[in-house]
Amino acid sequence: MSACQLIDANGNFVNSLPGAQGNTSSHYTTIAVVGCQSGGKSTLLNHAFQTQFPVLDAPRSGRRRTTLGVWSALHTGPHLQVILDVEGTDSRERGEGAKSFESRTTLFALALADVVIVNMWAHDVGRYSAANYDLFETVFAHSVALRRSSSMMKQRPVRVIIVVRDHDSESNVADIRRVLMGDLQNIWDSLKIRSFEMSSLFDMEVVALPHMVYAPDDFEREVKKLAENITKGNRRREAAMVPLEGFDALAQTVWSGICRSTGGDGEDAEFTLDLPRHAALAAHFKVGEIVMSIFDGVVGMKIEELRAEIEAEWRRPVRDYTVRVDAVVNEAFQSFDKATVSYKGAAAAEAVQTRRTELGVDLFSRISVLRDRYLAVCRDFCMNGFEDEFRPMLGGTNGFERNARRVANSFIAKYKAFAQGAGLPSVLKEYEDMQEAKEEEDIDFLAVERDYDPLDAEYGLIDSDDEDEYSCERFKRDVMRMVEERKQLGELMLPGNGVPLNLGPKREPWWKGLLIRAAILFINYLQATQGQRAALNLHRKHEREFPPGPTF
Repeated sequence: MSACQLIDANGNFVNSLPGAQGNTSSHYTTIAVVGCQSGGKSTLLNHAFQTQFPVLDAPRSGRRRTTLGVWSALHTGPHLQVILDVEGTDSRERGEGAKSFESRTTLFALALADVVIVNMWAHDVGRYSAANYDLFETVFAHSVALRRSSSMMKQRPVRVIIVVRDHDSESNVADIRRVLMGDLQNIWDSLKIRSFEMSSLFDMEVVALPHMVYAPDDFEREVKKLAENITKGNRRREAAMVPLEGFDALAQTVWSGICRSTGGDGEDAEFTLDLPRHAALAAHFKVGEIVMSIFDGVVGMKIEELRAEIEAEWRRPVRDYTVRVDAVVNEAFQSFDKATVSYKGAAAAEAVQTRRTELGVDLFSRISVLRDRYLAVCRDFCMNGFEDEFRPMLGGTNGFERNARRVANSFIAKYKAFAQGAGLPSVLKEYEDMQEAKEEEDIDFLAVERDYDPLDAEYGLIDSDDEDEYSCERFKRDVMRMVEERKQLGELMLPGNGVPLNLGPKREPWWKGLLIRAAILFINYLQATQGQRAALNLHRKHEREFPPGPTF
């Protein structure tokens, strides 16, 4: 399994876990190894989990650091395992900064790992400095601080496997375990941690491995048993804090939190790492990427295609608008739910719900703009059809009002059918109030920015008309106003409302009636062209407000 450096020697988060991108599994085990420098940690992991961590070549380069920072690999067997190879402790290359970096990497391993392997040599057992027992002081102190600050997580004891290297057959494993556990209990007691027992935080095991060079077959056999023991003992039944694809985001937020914190020792350790918060941040980030991918993918493309089709056919409404919008909205939510099904747990679930709400509000906004453009086309289509049939009618003549209202009601009903068909999908109704609240916040912000005066509305300096421009009532009012205006003009030009006039004994010139009718026809023509000009101006207004984008 290929490996890569996750955190470099300077403490910078530089890479991603190889093979994790796009893997939504929440059932994986994280295994970390810690121990002294040049102790064979990377070699142990390579033999146990078939990883490819860089190893020490002592004859050529001497005993020096090989693993710098933290390296990672993904073991993809029957059970997913994230392997973390942590830089060795007691490094002479680190100098005075060694202790601080060791504390950070140790806390990082404890925060993320389900299993911590502590690597040490058999001949160092019982010797405080040589056995690197100060590493256990760091592990104990930070584990207590981690449990206190992350009460929602890591309630089970951390599984710690102490691997004793180069064990010979003359030494009894039970004696080694007795000595180690006694020393560890003494270290725990010396820290005076009164709020926890060591057994409540750690599940300790001791495993002895033969010499890799002098007993290679025995070494391989025992390492294989160790790997099987780790796998069988840590088959994750509950979901991890975040799915595997979110491991990088979680690891980065945890490392950033560790680097920002300060440290102490013992019960007063100040590493207040809030794992639930970091898990929530990681989940929030990854689920946000899912929302962006939805709009950057098929859903966004379909919305743009529908918008381009509406604008291309400005004089005729597109077919199956409602069906296509419903399909797009349903596809967006289904894609989101499918992509986030692996984000479980209290922290991740809250992030999923928040991002799902954001998805709904964004969809509501986009579909609302699409609906306005569609209704603008429907309004122009119905208004132009009405004007075509209304243009030949003469106001003030017999049957004018009856015929004009019949035509007007016909197109009012047609536009009402378009408007009802263009209603927002029911799944978006719950996000309407959220979008309105967001718009009110934007308006308040803009009002503060431009030093808004409430008297502006009174003097007509801002538009205070809250009526929907594309409502059925607005369309009906505009159509009936045209009918009423022509009726009044006809009654003015033709007194008697179509009833034959009693001219008396004196007859009017024959050309006078023709002149009046010609004048009425001319005025009707002006009114009709005025409606067309109004529709053209509305069209230009929409093009200015919603400039058409490129169509591919």
